[in-house]
Amino acid sequence: MAAVNEWIAREYFETQGFLVAQPVKHAGTGRRRRPEDDISLVVARPEARAHAIPETAVWRSADLAGVARAAVHVQGGHSDPLYPSTFEATPEIARFARPEARRGMARRFGTNEFAMILCVPRLPAAGETRDKCVARIRESGVDGIIEFDTLLGELIHSADIRKHYEKSDLLQILRLLKIYNLIAADQLELFAPSSRRRIRRPSASRQAATDTKADKTTPPSSAEACAAEEAKKA
Repeated sequence: MAAVNEWIAREYFETQGFLVAQPVKHAGTGRRRRPEDDISLVVARPEARAHAIPETAVWRSADLAGVARAAVHVQGGHSDPLYPSTFEATPEIARFARPEARRGMARRFGTNEFAMILCVPRLPAAGETRDKCVARIRESGVDGIIEFDTLLGELIHSADIRKHYEKSDLLQILRLLKIYNLIAADQLELFAPSSRRRIRRPSASRQAATDTKADKTTPPSSAEACAAEEAKKA
């Protein structure tokens, strides 16, 4: 699953105009684990002349306009939102933003002007729980949080049915889903749990009205017509 998550994130940052590299090709373990081993992707915008980090914590695509370069960690686990308790149980989620990892990225970029971005499946919907989770992540050194609905929504929007994506399997899949009307542009209904997709059934009153209308418009059978004709003669 980690490979799929990073695949989606890579395609997303490429659509936003970044050059993307994967700094680590192996899984570090034990004492040989380096600070940069937790960084999934390194992204940079070649034409950027300045670097500015948005003040907001949760970023959308528009917030990346001023970001010139960044180190990205992609966190999986799409079953549940990232609650504060989850973060406390797995502090390695933000381990990529530790000071020693920042120093390593500064050497790689040749500058201290870069962002630390955490891509997460989803945060709590709203309220105090969401605020606590965001605050805990920011305290760990993360500059910006991007949820997966932003990644997927942007990719769905960018997939053009008129183009054949020979060099992007993901965009080609999304293009085919659009062609066959399995997803609509800017919508994420495909990725919603099946329990949320409810079939709308007519109410009892509406069903009764429909049946009455059908009775009025349905032509009588031949037996009913003959009976009616005999009644008129009598």
